Amino acid sequence: MKKEILDKMIMIHTLRIDMMDGTFLSYNIDAYEKEDLEKYLEYRTDFSHDSDTPFIQFLTIEERVVFIRIKAIKRLIFCSDPPARIKEVKYHDNFQVITSYENEIIIPDIIIKFKDSSEPLCYSDLDPETDYILLDEEAFSNKPFRKTGFISINDEDGEQNYIPVVNITCMEIKRELIFSDEVWESMKHSKDIDKRKN
Repeated sequence: MKKEILDKMIMIHTLRIDMMDGTFLSYNIDAYEKEDLEKYLEYRTDFSHDSDTPFIQFLTIEERVVFIRIKAIKRLIFCSDPPARIKEVKYHDNFQVITSYENEIIIPDIIIKFKDSSEPLCYSDLDPETDYILLDEEAFSNKPFRKTGFISINDEDGEQNYIPVVNITCMEIKRELIFSDEVWESMKHSKDIDKRKN
């Protein structure tokens, strides 16, 4: 393949996660996210590691922030796929919740999967300005929060929903609801600087 074509493409990896309930999840991640996640997992292979969060967190090509409870995971596999253009990468509908309108796929802003329940909870039409969610690995490191805490989300009727953290197996959240565009651009800038240093 010609270099000029490869330059317009990126290396996509399919992250496959086999779950304890016999199902599996697939996510598209780029090479940098794969490297970060591998470093995180490698750190956790050290018996002296001090990380206490019960979830792993990563970002997909589609700019979806994913949290998965470690206890629910059987294994993670990084699959190498041929170089591909972003627009050619298909979203993995792990929970059969996407719909379409005028040839455009519509993905819920938030998808939450619970233990002991096959039906996910979905939220759409959320506004990043008013429905901002303060959630990250640091929050899950807080033992009282992960054992007795709740996540607050407005539903489509404007009613406040409170979700017990302890019952959550997996969450997939639109990036803008956790990281604002301003914060996101700053994070990407910092990553670009680190890449150039390396």
